[in-house]
Amino acid sequence: MSLIEPVSARLARLFGQNYPKRDCLRSVPSKYTAMIKHWPLLLLSSLAVLAKDEAPKLVYKEFHGLRADDPSALNGLRNPERGFRLECPVGLGDGQLLVQRADGRVVRRAAPAAKDEKPVPFLGVDVARTGWTDRQLFEALKAWELKGVTTHLGICWLDEYHNRVLDQIIFQRLEKSLDAFRRAGCKLELRFAYELDDSKSSGPDLAMVKGHWAQLKKILAANADVLIAVQLGSIGRRGEGANATKIPETPEAHGAILKEAFASLPNDRALLVQSPDMREGLCKQLDWPLRINQGNAFEKGNPTARLGTHNTRFLFDLTHDGSFDKPLGGTNEDWQKFCMENLFVPYDAEITAKTATQPTAADGWLVAQVASNERAFALGLAHGWSEADPAKTPGLVDGWKKQMKTQAEVTQLNLPISEGYFTDTKGNAVSRSAFDYLRDHVGYRYELLSASWQNKVKLGAKFEIKIRIANRGFSACPTPRGLDLAYVDSPTKYTLSPGEGEAFDIRRVPPYVVLQNKEAGFDITIKATAPKDIQPGKYQICVMFPEIEHAKLKQDARHRVRFANRDAPFWQSKDGKLAGNLMGEIEFAR
Repeated sequence: MSLIEPVSARLARLFGQNYPKRDCLRSVPSKYTAMIKHWPLLLLSSLAVLAKDEAPKLVYKEFHGLRADDPSALNGLRNPERGFRLECPVGLGDGQLLVQRADGRVVRRAAPAAKDEKPVPFLGVDVARTGWTDRQLFEALKAWELKGVTTHLGICWLDEYHNRVLDQIIFQRLEKSLDAFRRAGCKLELRFAYELDDSKSSGPDLAMVKGHWAQLKKILAANADVLIAVQLGSIGRRGEGANATKIPETPEAHGAILKEAFASLPNDRALLVQSPDMREGLCKQLDWPLRINQGNAFEKGNPTARLGTHNTRFLFDLTHDGSFDKPLGGTNEDWQKFCMENLFVPYDAEITAKTATQPTAADGWLVAQVASNERAFALGLAHGWSEADPAKTPGLVDGWKKQMKTQAEVTQLNLPISEGYFTDTKGNAVSRSAFDYLRDHVGYRYELLSASWQNKVKLGAKFEIKIRIANRGFSACPTPRGLDLAYVDSPTKYTLSPGEGEAFDIRRVPPYVVLQNKEAGFDITIKATAPKDIQPGKYQICVMFPEIEHAKLKQDARHRVRFANRDAPFWQSKDGKLAGNLMGEIEFAR
């Protein structure tokens, strides 16, 4: 049935079945005469009434992925808490340097460095002449953001405190550095380390480390908004978990540090340990659940659900330098369990300087396969990327940029592929490099597949918005995020509708490759309410994924998730408080 009533039927309803004809105007009662003379106006007004009375319709839209030369795809889609990461010191005093001498020793000193010394990696910033400052840190973070890099490892060196309690000086320095991350709109994994190298010239004992973690609780809580996760650190060279000077290499000692660190951590942030064996051993030592799954991974109070891994020997060889007894692959049950649990906890993969020289890491597509299977949310490249090297020495990343594959070849590797990823804006098929692919898929990559909603809703009425998304990245988001809506009239005029998805946590959206039906995606039903105080009219629906716990970040558009879609544009308010993905139009009426 047509929603528009035929004109004849409309006139018949107004005047009865024997509505007046032009040749009998004189017999028509005078009250109708003016109406008949002006029938064109009558018709228009009637149609207007019909339009107002028209029943709401269901809007259904399908969306498409980014292509190789779409503007937002050229340098990588900027998103928080994922992707390539670099590393830098945090909490250093202005003008200080960490340099590696010719004999391999790392020392702390004031600038400048000697000719035979090289700065420990500083995000590609040359600090050999001036020494480190937080201004340089901020500028480096902003420069890397233009390349899509928003995640870093920040190492706070506590070598000066190996035999004394922390004081206000180190807290102030650390606060300044963390604030530089906040101002830059970036985030970090944080590690505390005491021993600069393998010399074992000095290092803390167990009691000192436990006491320091208790001291750190307040500053970690105050800066949880810029933390993705905290690495256990504390033990051995660079805080990498082994061969400490004074701390025994025992599960009891490491378990005691883990327990103290965990108690000092914000309750919505994960703690990362060095290896899967360490993770399992510590769980046994502390009598924590050994395994996590879909059923218990998001339970509050389950410590194992907040215990992830940072692998500093990623792809040194096909066992991760002995992390597994057997080579990575389908016959290695321990590795399979590791991959499965990384669906629920953050996993950071780091390529070290030694790993960067290995043929396993030189093959960028092998790196992609392993990082995908292991669900890496970040890939550390400080030691293999010429752009991050103060000496600009070509590294393995430079080789990845030349390793090209077609869509058919990548399909054979069982890696996730977005619609349009291997085409350009003219529809031509293109090859992509291993570098591009890793840049775009390490961590999460949420894409909007479809959406539906009523086109017209009365003010104050409840309604539903259904969206279907796919995560074609390697991992889930490492921190909890909810779902909010905004109704956008212009960059400066919008109405926020917070908490429409309070029961939702984006971490539950698994990587695309583990879904049984890869075409189905992940369905989300949003129970929405049309704002009562909004001006009637048409608005764009904006869907947003804000941090659940941290109010600071809810008012910072830089920490919102961008969909990898060319037809769901990323909107950002001019006040810098809100940002999200526009899906389509809705009308609110009285």
